[in-house]
Amino acid sequence: MFENIYRYQRFEDFKITLQEIARAFPELVRLETIGTSFRGREVFLVKVTDFSKGMEEDKNAFYADACTHAEEFSGCNALLSLIKQLAEDFEKDEKIRDLLSHTVFYLIPRLNPDGIEFAMEGHPWCGNGRYLPAESQPLDGFYWEDLDDNGIIANMRIEDPDGEWKISEKEPRLMTLRSPGEHGGKYYRLYPEGRIRGKVEGAPLPKPRDGNLNRNYPSLWTPEGMQYGAGDLPLSEPETRAVADFMVTHKNIAMVLSLHTNAGVILRPFGHQSDSHYKGRDLHIFEELGKMGTEILDYPVVSVFEEFTPESEAVRGGTLTDWTYFTKGIPSLVIEQWNVGKESDCGITSPYPPDYLGEDAEIRVLRWAEEHLKDRAYVDWKEYDHPELGKVEIGGFNRIRVFRNPPEDYLKDLSDRTARYAIRLASCLPELEIRDVKVRNIEGSIHKIEAVIRNRGYLPTYLSSQSREVGDCEDLKVSLDGDCEIICATDEKTIPHLEGRFGRESEWSQWIFPWEPNEKKVEWVIRSASDNMLTLTIGNSRCGFTRKEIHIE
Repeated sequence: MFENIYRYQRFEDFKITLQEIARAFPELVRLETIGTSFRGREVFLVKVTDFSKGMEEDKNAFYADACTHAEEFSGCNALLSLIKQLAEDFEKDEKIRDLLSHTVFYLIPRLNPDGIEFAMEGHPWCGNGRYLPAESQPLDGFYWEDLDDNGIIANMRIEDPDGEWKISEKEPRLMTLRSPGEHGGKYYRLYPEGRIRGKVEGAPLPKPRDGNLNRNYPSLWTPEGMQYGAGDLPLSEPETRAVADFMVTHKNIAMVLSLHTNAGVILRPFGHQSDSHYKGRDLHIFEELGKMGTEILDYPVVSVFEEFTPESEAVRGGTLTDWTYFTKGIPSLVIEQWNVGKESDCGITSPYPPDYLGEDAEIRVLRWAEEHLKDRAYVDWKEYDHPELGKVEIGGFNRIRVFRNPPEDYLKDLSDRTARYAIRLASCLPELEIRDVKVRNIEGSIHKIEAVIRNRGYLPTYLSSQSREVGDCEDLKVSLDGDCEIICATDEKTIPHLEGRFGRESEWSQWIFPWEPNEKKVEWVIRSASDNMLTLTIGNSRCGFTRKEIHIE
């Protein structure tokens, strides 16, 4: 059922798929929008939970999005697979039923609908459609264009005695780098396929204006001149503003996952500073959460700053996960799906591979790509009369389909495994339980009520030490409501936060990190008439609220 979720879909087909899934599972799936894109397309939000079990506002929430960058398609398919798995497995899988009884999934499968549309036409860029090639570029310089009208933006090579590239002797279709001391051959300059506006001199070309939604969030934002694609100001783009507004108004979000491509890694914070800045045991939390992903996806867990930043002086600012974790304390991860180096067995598996993999590695990638993508893998070089550059040749890899995204025959397995990991992550959220309720009559209308509040989840109810550091850590509220007079109580309005199973990887020992309580006993002495019903409520926004009816006999 819904096998089209394992194909790359244009916007209208994607929209129909969402509508069909929502119609098929009305008790579990609701389709909404959080806003519209720069060019007016809906940014869809899918809510998945058991709507018969309480209000969604009373449940903790797992948030995930995909397709922040225009040329990174495959995360959309993973979130569609997640929706499908949750809905189709609900009746037969007790774990899914239990999870959806107390957790709501907020899923945005296509955050950047404009950019995806244009990238699917071949444009290798990351923006949201504000600055389209050849249409909205405000500056002179380079901009992409499909000059030969074949649906693929490849490369242009221009013969130049001082060029950096030469034709590979091992595979004449490929270009390889000229060695540092090499002279006397036929050399070329390489550029992406496109046009040049205005007068430019020499090899460098002014960059086109572009947008990067993952540089547009409020945390550590820096202006366009310091960080390419950052935008005019934080949340200047309608897509990021819609996400920010949604998160601010949905305090129950307790975990964040963002799907990107193409490094084949799981990224953890921080994006701007080293691991020495973690508070408490948060680094260990991320290591344990990431370990599950390594088991399912075979991706390593790496730090954005320590292992995924090419230049330490040019750290990424304005990213979603730094905003959600660094400023809010919400555990936040990124999955970079797909790594063509690993899949093609070319010997390059770095989490941040160079643009040029090397002659032998690219030959192996070419062989692999032609097996899976046939004639869409590579464009053979052919002459073209360029309006600004004169005689050029156009050819090279179809980089969006080879390097940025997996072929469609990989989508089902990759999407389903990513979805399973998301479900495992959501299952780690704190879960409050009211147990061992006792009511004892003291005298006449005076009664004593006892109950134990336990966190039966993995994460603590405060989620992370970072949440305590930034003060975004709401106390656990406790209340006893109904027709009664509370004479005294051990905890009238709040109780201390409760630990989960995290950090208890061995038996208790006086030599290890001390265990903190994961349960708390609460007591009240009340005056109440007989045969009365009271309601005990415990929780906070991020943990969800749990209620239990207490009968006074």
